[in-house]
Amino acid sequence: MISERAGIAKPDPEIYRLTLERMGLSGEECVFVDDQAVNLPPATALGITTVHADGDPGYVGRLAGLLGLTPAPETPRAA
Repeated sequence: MISERAGIAKPDPEIYRLTLERMGLSGEECVFVDDQAVNLPPATALGITTVHADGDPGYVGRLAGLLGLTPAPETPRAA
């Protein structure tokens, strides 16, 4: 969903509803990831599972678990 083309932007609940409609999915079938906490409650209200990409290394594991994936081991960052 490109908000500019739809004329609606997050966190307007309509963009989430329209996205579900276009995908032909219910909220319960979806996971939404965003780095802005303000964008999560409208998705949650539609039954979408949300993950806050807040920089906490644990969020990747939470997301992988929701998707039934095994996360790759973390690679140490270069100094």
